[in-house]
Amino acid sequence: MMSGRCAQSSQSKAKGPRGRVKVKSGCSTCKIRKVKCDEGRPCCKRCIGTGRICDGYGIWGGGGNGYGQRRTGPKDSNTDPPPKLAVTISPTVLVDDDQGYFEWFRYRTALKLPGAFVSAFWDTLVLQASSSEPAVLHAALALSATHKKEVVGILGHGKEKSSSDGDETFALRQYSKAITRLQAPFLANNKASVRVALITCAIFICLEYIRGHYRTGHIHLLNGLKLLRELQFYTASSPSHDASSGSPRLDSVDECLLETFSRLYTQAKMLEQSLPRVAAFLDTTVSKPLGLTFLSTQQAKLQLQQVLNGVTHLSEQFCPTTNRQEEAATTICPPELVKVQIRIKDELRVWLETYKASHARLQLDPTSADAYAYRLLLIHYTLIQIMAATCLPQASGESRFDAHNTDFAVIIARTIDFFQFLSSRSTGSASMLDPPPDSTQGSRSPYTSELGCIPPLYYTAIKCRVHRVRLHAIRLLENSPHREGIWDAMLAARIARQVMQLEEEDVYDDPNMFHDDFPLSSTPGEEHLSMPTIPEVYRIQDVQVVLPDDPMENVVLKCRRRRYDGSFETLVREFEVVSQSWMKGRGV
Repeated sequence: MMSGRCAQSSQSKAKGPRGRVKVKSGCSTCKIRKVKCDEGRPCCKRCIGTGRICDGYGIWGGGGNGYGQRRTGPKDSNTDPPPKLAVTISPTVLVDDDQGYFEWFRYRTALKLPGAFVSAFWDTLVLQASSSEPAVLHAALALSATHKKEVVGILGHGKEKSSSDGDETFALRQYSKAITRLQAPFLANNKASVRVALITCAIFICLEYIRGHYRTGHIHLLNGLKLLRELQFYTASSPSHDASSGSPRLDSVDECLLETFSRLYTQAKMLEQSLPRVAAFLDTTVSKPLGLTFLSTQQAKLQLQQVLNGVTHLSEQFCPTTNRQEEAATTICPPELVKVQIRIKDELRVWLETYKASHARLQLDPTSADAYAYRLLLIHYTLIQIMAATCLPQASGESRFDAHNTDFAVIIARTIDFFQFLSSRSTGSASMLDPPPDSTQGSRSPYTSELGCIPPLYYTAIKCRVHRVRLHAIRLLENSPHREGIWDAMLAARIARQVMQLEEEDVYDDPNMFHDDFPLSSTPGEEHLSMPTIPEVYRIQDVQVVLPDDPMENVVLKCRRRRYDGSFETLVREFEVVSQSWMKGRGV
């Protein structure tokens, strides 16, 4: 990791002909024109004054680069979608094969990964960086080949085996080149080099998640979090401060990187992955006051992400470790943390009121991506609402989730509405709530870096003890075989089914008392919510998933259950990929 030292000067000077000083740090447009740049930010005034487009200063700003321009207007920095860039890579950099994979990245990968939302990282920052930073370019090409191999494999075209092998070889070669090219930025040891490393690192994380190499992806995530601390050191050393808060002001690139890694971190934490507690320093952006309405679904998403960061940070401050779990029931929660929880609940209330006021504006066109994102955000809001209310330990233990059974049922209802909406926009006649035949699974989205319905459904299946509701969540996961970031719908469904089986196997005498063949389009009713739930002593808690580093490796489930005498027993189960079945873990 780079050591925390002051950023080096952005200008480097060399003696030119006849003793003149040649400045190397001007904007790209002035460099091409071979004229002196005034280095105005975000736009070079020399370019603007002559009617030219300022191509900016690499990936770090500039009047004509779209990203810097997007952030300089009077509007809120989180509201304007980043424009598509006409990125041109020099022919001396890309050979024929490279050009094809880069086109795939621009028009397929970069558009698919953000899912329902606009992404400044994928739509703008990565594309911009790839035009000037070799490490980012090679990483993007490796991700492109990996994504293409995934899409071809899901489509199931028989002719593509050799093509798929070629994609894999190309991806590994570009991966190696990206790592080699990172050595120069690391040696530079300044803020710009940290930014290059962070962008490349985020690309590597998604690449490894697509490949199913989750532990390697975790290593990249941990390295990225360390680099993010390094970036914040340089920001803290900057003389620029926010007038209202007195804290260092983050520019548009730093905000984008912070948001990207904050999202990757919370994705992993929601799956109970073993990661350092860093939510405090990830949540350094100052929340902007909400207006009467959101100006875009992207603004609504970023505000909701900030609330989720707050919930994660709060749970990390008072989340008993495994060794202290026995003390949770008798531990008194500090009053200051309860006040934070109340504030988070108020933020969620204001968010929902603002979102309802934005309803007409966000859904002017029912066929737009905003209508898609609108429904998805409501599902996430309900999930975060439950998490905020239950993130602090209580004497009631796992029974505290029973107060939210109605909210869990709302998640199911909203997910059904979401799937039906997607089906209505599809050109095919089959509903997404129908079991997909093998021949049509290729039409489903294979992978996005943004979270969709998987985490809310998984959380519902794990924490709701109403049989019909949790089983409905599991079946919806099984019916939608796609992946979102670190989340795999089929894997999440297998884990949730195992947890449900462990909890229910000794509770219900008659397994036929439930009608489990209900239509997926039917929502749970009051008669289901009134059914008796599982006693506390049978409930599983502290569910942890040890993900594999290869698609053919086994998945390990670790969880705990309270005994009658108040002590805890540890349960370990291992999912064997070959036999597609669960077995007791080693040592249990």
